[in-house]
Amino acid sequence: MLKSDNIVSHKQYLIARILAWLVIIVLGARYFQIQIIEHELYRLKSNTNRIRKVTKNAPRGLILDRNGEILVDNYPVYVITAIPGEMSDKSNQFKLIADYIESDSNKIRSNYKKYYRGRFVPTRLAKDMDFMQLANLEENKLNLEGVYYDQIPERFYPNGVRAPHLFGYVKEVDRAIRKNLKNKDLYELGDLVGWSGLEKQYESFFDGTARDIFL
Repeated sequence: MLKSDNIVSHKQYLIARILAWLVIIVLGARYFQIQIIEHELYRLKSNTNRIRKVTKNAPRGLILDRNGEILVDNYPVYVITAIPGEMSDKSNQFKLIADYIESDSNKIRSNYKKYYRGRFVPTRLAKDMDFMQLANLEENKLNLEGVYYDQIPERFYPNGVRAPHLFGYVKEVDRAIRKNLKNKDLYELGDLVGWSGLEKQYESFFDGTARDIFL
């Protein structure tokens, strides 16, 4: 029976074994470092990737008369939002959303640019959605990756007493308005802020904190 000559010397064999064991030791040491020594560090990082922070808009404080009757209250409205980092084809999805809610894709694109805060922060696309519009979105949600809907509070006057000269009014915080606020870092795009009258005068009470914010 023919046998091939052993072309690997004993020295080369030992070197190969040493290198193999070195690789195993390095990989084992690295594994031990990640799984045991730095376990807490990587656990926190994995939770950051797994959990998404969602900011919810709190309702503003009520305005009552001397008899305790509500003059200015809050009511919920539906908005469409998107997580930019989860959207695969923004232009196409803007067109689809516009078709589903019977709106203008240019307006949706404009709102996206106006309220954009980051790749993984909800960005408002449309507001004041009714049941049929939300139903259309829900039926076609497989085509709208990264698109969601949510509720936000808005002001309304249950007794019909509007008195804008007294109550004033609120505005949604956009990039231009945010630049004019003293404590602009405390406001997110889309938040409501008192802009005149009592809404502005008692802003720190209506938003639940006592602070001097303005201009």
